[in-house]
Amino acid sequence: EAISAYDAALVLQHDVGLRTLSEQQQVAADTDGNNQVTLMDAARILAKSVGLISGYFPNQTSDWVFEPETRTVSADAGDLTGQDFVGILLGDVSGNWRATNLVADQEVAGATSYAAQSSGFPAFGSLSEPTRVVLGSRDVLPGTTLSLPLEITGSGQGMLSLDAVVTFDPAALSIDPAAIRARHPDSVSVVSNLIAPGQLKLAVASGTPLPTNEELASLPFTVTGLTGATEVAIQTAALNEGLIDSQPVGGGFAALTPIETDGVVVLSRNTGGALYAGNTRLAYEGGDVTERFLNRWAVLAADETAQGPAVLLKQDQDTVPKHRLRADDAWALYGVFEGLGNAGTQSLTPAARGSLTPAGDANGSQQELLRKVIESIGSITLSRDTLGILYANETAIAFGGVATVMGWPDGSGAQYVWPAIAAETIDGTNQMLLRQPEGETYTTFAFDAQWQQVADISENSVVDPAGQAQLWDDEIAFGIDIDLDGEIGG
Repeated sequence: EAISAYDAALVLQHDVGLRTLSEQQQVAADTDGNNQVTLMDAARILAKSVGLISGYFPNQTSDWVFEPETRTVSADAGDLTGQDFVGILLGDVSGNWRATNLVADQEVAGATSYAAQSSGFPAFGSLSEPTRVVLGSRDVLPGTTLSLPLEITGSGQGMLSLDAVVTFDPAALSIDPAAIRARHPDSVSVVSNLIAPGQLKLAVASGTPLPTNEELASLPFTVTGLTGATEVAIQTAALNEGLIDSQPVGGGFAALTPIETDGVVVLSRNTGGALYAGNTRLAYEGGDVTERFLNRWAVLAADETAQGPAVLLKQDQDTVPKHRLRADDAWALYGVFEGLGNAGTQSLTPAARGSLTPAGDANGSQQELLRKVIESIGSITLSRDTLGILYANETAIAFGGVATVMGWPDGSGAQYVWPAIAAETIDGTNQMLLRQPEGETYTTFAFDAQWQQVADISENSVVDPAGQAQLWDDEIAFGIDIDLDGEIGG
């Protein structure tokens, strides 16, 4: 029990010159007896700490080295003093082993370890905030593998190692210790071992302070027999062999309930009603997605399409999905509700949009579509509703009689390619400014009094010096920083 990840961390520090071990500490660190202290010694100490090395270290015939090896005493020497031996436990670089099980406590009380005699070990006072060793909690689809993040929270001063025992229900979960990974493997070493069914011993060491308040390592569990929830507990956790007080905080898994299982991606929900695509939580505008999406849409399926991730939806009166909403790789929904037709998917026209007006409630009242303000400088507020339709104040903006969808639509009408960033009445003309997604080009359009597009005004570069004067004029006219240089108009 005296050999821990902290001993390995001390070897790592010695190897890179951050710490100088005493001669006796170097003897303890030299696990294979080759008179060198290397990274291989640190690796062996980590393996020993979790039980992957059950016997002696390589090339050793004992766990102990004694200094001196022998003492010669003549038969008539009488009583002698100064005849002590120093016992060095191989791998115990910190020298924290105590023989309370072998000799009387009062004898041990007067003993001094070889490590305590060294000036190379810092003293650790109380930290400014509590230090916790935390496992995350996740919703999970049974039959899949999902990682729980391991994190150390708090001030984190001087923490070089973590030794922990993690317990779990082996009937519900399994884990391959070799699959456990540090988030920063170049600076943090992680070794683990299943010491019994449902018991994982974990050793983490670094030559520099361990990262705090972020994921330290990930523990990938395969969820097998889970029907409700199961705890993954931290039974013990020692930072720097207990020199730093810490509080273990366990986590666990809660099983998701499948809703739709056709296709590649399983749509499911957690106990709070939030929807998941596989093991990833669906999001829209920074919030959760439920089966009653935006109060009136039913989410029927989630899957990978030729155009990327998407969910299928239906309205209350529909019997089959008639619309689709796209998602990014993290399953955050975005863009416009797209109608599903025989010829494929097309953007919603004003007529189609009329069919999407929220249905009245039992009292006949109408629910308003949510609006998100894009830009509100000047006399015109540019916003968009939850269907992606743009508004200048309270008037829907249209290109060629078709309501705008986030910005200027491309040739297929299925997606926008130039997001709108500002709208304003300039010299008596209604104008809207759109910027290319890559950000190097922008364009302005003119609209009539009903905000129907009537003309293209200009297209300009934000990086070409030849267009700088026009860029500055447009920034002043719209009151926004188009080129994102921190200035408006110069």
